[in-house]
Amino acid sequence: MLHRCNEQLQQFSHVNKKALDQYINFTEQREELQKRQAELDAGDEVLYRDFNYECPLQLFPEKKNFDGYTA
Repeated sequence: MLHRCNEQLQQFSHVNKKALDQYINFTEQREELQKRQAELDAGDEVLYRDFNYECPLQLFPEKKNFDGYTA
C-alpha cells in the first residue's frame, strides 16, 4: 500500500518543482526590489537634506506662499 501511495505521489513531483521555482524567482525579485527601495530612500534623504523648505522662497522671492496668492 505504501509503495502504491509513493507511486501516486510521484505524479505530482512536477508541481512541487514548479512551486519551488516560483518561490526562488519571487524571492530574487523581492530582494532586487528591496535593494532598489533602499537606493531610492537614500536618494530621498539627499534631496530632503539639500532642498530645505526655505529654498523655494529663495528661488521665488515675490511669492510668500504657494497657495495661489501673491503676498
